[in-house]
Amino acid sequence: MVKAQCSDCTPGVKVNYTWSLQKYNPRSNMRTDADISVEDFTSAGIYSKSISFNAYKLNFGVQYYLHVALDYLSESGVMVTSYGEMPFTTNIQPYGGTCNAYPNENGIVKGYALETKFNIKCQEWKDEGDLDERPTDPADAFTDLSYAFYTKRDGATTRTLLQRGSEAGTERFFEIGNLTIFARVMDRYGEYIEEEIPVQVLKLANAAAKISEMTSGEDSLLNQMVNSGDVGAVASFTVALASVLNAGPEEGEEEEEGAADARSKVRDAMISGLEKMSSGGASTADSVGQTAKALDSITAKPDEVKGSTQSKAAATLKSVSSSFTSFDTMREDDKLGTATDITSGSGNVLTSSSLSSAKMKALKVDPSSEDFDYVDTEPSPEELEEEDRKSQEVANDVMEATKATAGAVLKNKPPGSKPITLDTPSMKMSLQRESPASLGGKKMQSGGASFKLPSGSSMVGGNSDSDDEDDAVSIATSELAHNPFPWAKSGTKSAVMSLELTGSDGKPIQVSGLQEEIVIEQLNQKPVVAEILQPELGVVSEMYYRNVTIENNHTALRVMLRPLEEGLNYTVYLRYEYSPTTEDYEHRQDIPRDDYEALGDDDEVLEEEWPYTMFVPSAELTQVGNYSIGIFQNGADENSTWANISLSIAVIGCKYFNQTLSDWSYDGVRALNTSTTQVTKCGATHLTSFATDFFVPPNSIDFGTVFQKFAKLNENASVFSTIIVILALYIVGVIFCRRADKADLIKWGVLPLADNDPDHHYYYQVNIHTGTKMGAGTKSRVSFTLFGSIMNSGVRKLEDGERDSDKLFEKGCISKFILATHGPLGKMRSLRIWHDNSGGGTAASWFLGRVEVIDLQSDDKCFFLCDKWLAVEKGDGRIERFLRSATEED
Repeated sequence: MVKAQCSDCTPGVKVNYTWSLQKYNPRSNMRTDADISVEDFTSAGIYSKSISFNAYKLNFGVQYYLHVALDYLSESGVMVTSYGEMPFTTNIQPYGGTCNAYPNENGIVKGYALETKFNIKCQEWKDEGDLDERPTDPADAFTDLSYAFYTKRDGATTRTLLQRGSEAGTERFFEIGNLTIFARVMDRYGEYIEEEIPVQVLKLANAAAKISEMTSGEDSLLNQMVNSGDVGAVASFTVALASVLNAGPEEGEEEEEGAADARSKVRDAMISGLEKMSSGGASTADSVGQTAKALDSITAKPDEVKGSTQSKAAATLKSVSSSFTSFDTMREDDKLGTATDITSGSGNVLTSSSLSSAKMKALKVDPSSEDFDYVDTEPSPEELEEEDRKSQEVANDVMEATKATAGAVLKNKPPGSKPITLDTPSMKMSLQRESPASLGGKKMQSGGASFKLPSGSSMVGGNSDSDDEDDAVSIATSELAHNPFPWAKSGTKSAVMSLELTGSDGKPIQVSGLQEEIVIEQLNQKPVVAEILQPELGVVSEMYYRNVTIENNHTALRVMLRPLEEGLNYTVYLRYEYSPTTEDYEHRQDIPRDDYEALGDDDEVLEEEWPYTMFVPSAELTQVGNYSIGIFQNGADENSTWANISLSIAVIGCKYFNQTLSDWSYDGVRALNTSTTQVTKCGATHLTSFATDFFVPPNSIDFGTVFQKFAKLNENASVFSTIIVILALYIVGVIFCRRADKADLIKWGVLPLADNDPDHHYYYQVNIHTGTKMGAGTKSRVSFTLFGSIMNSGVRKLEDGERDSDKLFEKGCISKFILATHGPLGKMRSLRIWHDNSGGGTAASWFLGRVEVIDLQSDDKCFFLCDKWLAVEKGDGRIERFLRSATEED
C-alpha cells in the first residue's frame, strides 16, 4: 500500500486524490499508460489517500511509474494541483525447476488417509536475485529460495498450509478426498511460481483400530507430534484424522455401539494437543492458520464435540486469533484462509454449545433441518447452572476470537475496499472499512442478513463528515445459524445477526438511542405461501372471516389479499376477540392501496406486494389473544358471487439479546411495514445481536359465523337436496364403518402374547410388518428371540390366542403384540426370527418387511430391518433371519 502526503496543504482542507500508472519501455526509453485498468486492480479505487494493488495483478519484470495528483484550495482560495511520482520494478518469478509428489504410480498420486505419508519434493529451481533479468549462465543464478506447500480439497474455498520455509520438500498425512497439492516456489521478495499436483486420498477400511493406536496413551503418535512442537505436522495429522472421523461408517457398514463416544474422545485428545501447543499464543503467522484449520476440521461434527472439549476449543480459538493481529506480513490469501477457518470453527463450537445446552434442558433443537429429541433424566439446578456458566464462557471466548479475526483481516485495509466475505455453514461474516462520510445509508450484507445504516452523524458523532483514512471505521456484520445464547430464559428459532463498529483507535463504537433507525433485514426461513380461496360458493355474504392468534404484544400482523380478477376492490377489517363488521372494527384497510411512494423503500418485491397489504404494527396490537380478520368485497350485491382471492397471513416480530437481562428483549426494535413475504425488516435504535419472529398461523374455523351460512338454504333447492343426500350417505357410511372398525380392533389391535408369564411385568410392544410383494403373507407359525444388552427374551411364539393364526401375517399386514419379560432387556442388540414352514403351498413362505420394538416404560424404539423372504423356495432358501438393530442412517 502506498499513501500520499500533502506537505503544503492547509490542515483541515479537503484534498482530492487521483492515482495513475505508467509503464517504462527501456528499449524506446519511453513511458506509456499501463496496459491494465488501474481502478480494476486496486482494492479501494484510485480516488483515496492511499492505493493498494491487488496481489499478482501487475506483470513481473516491468518498471512502472506510479503518479498521484492532489487537488485542494490554497489559503488564498485558489484551486491548486500538486503531483507526486514513485518508480518501482516488479520482480521476476523463479524458473527452471520441477515439483513432484509420491507415491506416484504411472503419474497418479494416490494413497490412504492415516496410512500413507505423502512426500512432496521440489528441485532445480533458480532465480535472478538482484539482477534486472534472468542470467544467461546458470552458474550466475540464485538458489536462495523458499517453498510453501498447500492442499485444497475439491469444492473447498480455501487452502490448507502444510509447510513454509527453506526446505524444498515435506512429508505429511492428507485428509480424505480428491485434493490438489500446490507447491509454491518463492524468491526473497515474495514473487512466486506454483505447480499443481492432483492427489486421491482414500478412506482406510476398519480405521477405528488405527485411530485408537495413533491417539491413545502417552507414546501415541499424536502425543509424540505435540511434544515435538511441530505445529504444521500436528495440524496436518489432525486434519487427516478428523476427515476420517467426519466421514463416519461406510454405506452398509454397521457402526459398533459406543463409536460416537469414541470419536468424541479422539476429538478431545486432538483439541487438547492443540490447546497445549497454543497456550502461549501462536509463534508464527503460519501456525495461526494451521491451528485454525485443524480446529475447524475437528469441530466439523458439532454433536461430537462435548463438555470440556467445547471450552478447550473456544479457548484455543481465542488464543490463536489474538496472535492473528500481530502478523502484518501475512499474505492476503493466507490471511483470508485463516480467517475463514477461525470463523467456521467458531460457528461449529457455538453450535456444539447450543446443542449441549438444549440436551441438558431436554429441549428440541434443529441443528441440520431435522428435529432431534433428547430424552434424559431431569438435570439438577446445579447442573443447569454449570451448563449455563460453561455456555457463557464458550460464547465469550468465541466472540473474542471473531472480533480479533475481524481486526486482523481489516488491519491496514484502505477505506472503501471491497467487503471481505467469510462464508461458512454455521457462521457468516462480512468485513469492510469505511470513512465516516460514507457511512450514511450504507448497506452491509452477510448471508441472509443485512443492516442499512442511518446518517453518519447519528452513528459516529462529530467525525461524520470525515473522509480521512485515519478516522476510518471497521464494520463487521455476522450471521449465526444457531442461537449463541443458550443460557437465555427464552430462545429464538431464526438465525442471529449482529453488526459491530470499531473506531480507528481499535475501540468499539457504542451505538444506542438513535433518532434515526438502523434497518435490519432477515430472510424468512420459510417464504409465505399464499392460499387460493373462493370464500363462498353461492352469493356474497356480509363478510368472509379468518382467525389469527397474537401471542405477545411485540409482534405485528401482515395480511396480504390479492384479487385474482381485475377491477375488484376489497376492504380488510380486524377486531379483537369478536368478528368485525363494516361499522364495528379496530383496523381497516382498502385493497388495493396506492400509497407505496410514501414508504421510501426501493424494494421491487415490496413495490409489487404493497398495494395488497394490510400491516398492523405491534403498537396497535395492544392485547394478546384471538383476532378476527374480515374480508368484504366492495360494490357487491346479493346477486354477486365471490371471486377467487389469494390470501396470506403472517405474524412477525423483532428482538435483540439484552446482555443485562441475559434474555431476548423487544425494547428499541420493531417490525417495519416494509417487510415482505420473503424478508422481515426491523427498525432498531441501537446495535447488538438481533433475531426475528416469523409465524404463519394455520387457518382456524370461526364457529361464531360458520353456521350463519346455512340460514338461506331454503332459497336454493339444489344445494338443500345435495346436503340431505350427503347426510343420508354419511349415516349409512357411519354404520358400515363402525362394523368394520370392530373387526379391525381384533385384526389390528394390540394383544398380549399367549406365552407371556403372568408374573412378568416389564412390557414391550412388538410390531411385525409383513411386506406387500405378491404372496408375501404366510400361515406358518412364527417364533422369535429378542436380544438386549442385559438379557434376552427367550424363544417366544407370535400368537395371542384370540386372533386367527392363519390371518396374523397377511400381505401388507401390521401385527401388534405385547411381550412381557421378567425385567428390562437393556439396549436392543439383535433379533432372531423364523417360522416352521407349516403354512402349506404358497402360504408357507413369508416376506418380512421390518420389526419394530417399543419399550412401553421408556418409549424407546428400535427397528430391525429385513426386506427379505423367509422361504425354502425363494430368495436364499432360508426360513430364519438374524437381524441387528438399525441405525438412523439405515
